[in-house]
Amino acid sequence: TCLLCHNRDSYSVNPNVRRVHGVHRGEHLMAPGVAHPEYGLPNTDPAILDYTNVGFPPLPGSEKNCAKCHADDRWKTRFSRLACGTCHDNLFFDTGTLNPPRVVGTPAAGACTADPDCASFGAGVTCQVATGACIRASHPVQNDDAQCATCHADAPTSFASVVTVHDVPGLTKIRGLKIVNTSVGGGTGAGGSFNVGDTPVVSFQLVTRDGGVVTDLKTNSALSGTFMASGPTEDPERLIASTTMKSSGTLTFDSDAGVYSYRPPGTLSATSLPPLNGNPIDTRTNPAGTYTLYFYVVEAFNPPGQASYRDADGVNVPIKLLADQPVRPRQVIAKSACNTCHVDLQLHGGSRSDPEACMNCHTRNAQDKPVGAKGRACTTSATCPGFAYGWESCQDTNADTIPDACVITADPTPNSNIRFSFLAHAIHYGRRQGGYSQRNNLQNPGEIAWIGNQNSYNGFGEILIPLDARNCTNCHADTGAHCGAAADPPCGTGQECVASRCVNAAWKKPIGEVCLACHDNAAAFGHVQINTWFGTTPPLETCDVCHGPGSDFSVERVHNISDPYVPTYQRDP
Repeated sequence: TCLLCHNRDSYSVNPNVRRVHGVHRGEHLMAPGVAHPEYGLPNTDPAILDYTNVGFPPLPGSEKNCAKCHADDRWKTRFSRLACGTCHDNLFFDTGTLNPPRVVGTPAAGACTADPDCASFGAGVTCQVATGACIRASHPVQNDDAQCATCHADAPTSFASVVTVHDVPGLTKIRGLKIVNTSVGGGTGAGGSFNVGDTPVVSFQLVTRDGGVVTDLKTNSALSGTFMASGPTEDPERLIASTTMKSSGTLTFDSDAGVYSYRPPGTLSATSLPPLNGNPIDTRTNPAGTYTLYFYVVEAFNPPGQASYRDADGVNVPIKLLADQPVRPRQVIAKSACNTCHVDLQLHGGSRSDPEACMNCHTRNAQDKPVGAKGRACTTSATCPGFAYGWESCQDTNADTIPDACVITADPTPNSNIRFSFLAHAIHYGRRQGGYSQRNNLQNPGEIAWIGNQNSYNGFGEILIPLDARNCTNCHADTGAHCGAAADPPCGTGQECVASRCVNAAWKKPIGEVCLACHDNAAAFGHVQINTWFGTTPPLETCDVCHGPGSDFSVERVHNISDPYVPTYQRDP
């Protein structure tokens, strides 16, 4: 029904294609809202400026993944200046100019000094000598749409096929690795449960999407495997630190059966490991329960002169520790729910794709990069991104007196929590956060941010989930598994049995830390502190008294937005 107004014959300055492409390309538009009379958009559109902080969430590829929205093939068969120009809005077909020019990259040898240095980026790319970057600043003049298919059709003779330039290698050029037929052994307790001192041994097959068996995990340098363990599933802490399967522990392959087996180094301990970058004495005695063995395999692709990408798969294997009791895997959120927006959720460079696995590292009291963390290579402090904000400098890290790496000198995000439950909520509500938890940041105070790999500053102040964040069941999905009968396994952690089906109850449990991820203001912080007893480890919260299921201010009640209907919040504070 959008076409009732957003067409070429109505009052809107936006035909539907301009509004849809413009909004979803938002943060990557280069000339948002500029008039393009050459293809029928004679008026500027200032409304598009309201969407330049919007990022399209499919992973990988974001808005390059045209098939996310286009159920048919029109995106690669029906070309027009309007359709292409509303994403590539800096291209003016009547003059053949790109304004501003598109920066396509820097030559592998370094900054360009002349046009021939940019030949590897294709025809028509020139050198912007002042910056050393290769740019595309021109396009053949097109007075109509008749010639578009000459260069952009999906054909071998096309100069710049839409299919080729919109290709997402992380979807199309991978083998589609899958870990299948997983089993675990090594438990010496009753019913196959594990005791302190046992070492779990996981067995699995590694296959491709076409059913082929991958036999060279041990010898192929592009393939890697990583193993870790945590638990219990109700409140995970690290149990076995992240280990590299090919160089730590024992990885074997049975070529006849096509089965790998991996035995990590060491044994299961009676106490947990400290949280990542947290207090080294912050450990606890491991209680009996369901624990998780998580391992993943990654195939890395690093084509010369092109962006790298990954193919990966991982599995969570539940085990019983210290008691023979029903297994309850963690089912607080669902990968399928995440993928309704993200298509193929990929994190940490594409090597992790299972959201439930995040809790293996992102545990209670885990922190982002600490003071002393080593980042990118450098020669002077001015080349360190954090130096301008007072938290990073170029230092000698290999004892040869020559500065070589950027090092964090002051915590840029004090007490920045990376527990997954806080992390996920805070990221998806970043644009509307109150800024209290990040008020002491050295860089962009008040913006939700973390310091990540290579000391990178990762700010999420413009992110806001495209759904209504108050509708918790968007992410906290039901498994729908049958339950209650004698033969049925119990519902997983985060689920409860209702009318013989497992439904999500995790979102109904008030947790101060999680609530503060969205309700990020001083009053809410004080409220949580006042109602928390810090005389125990972990601290004892009394949130259930007022906000637990059935209470006067339960999460279900205060987040009820449909009966009666509650208008949505402003997307910009």
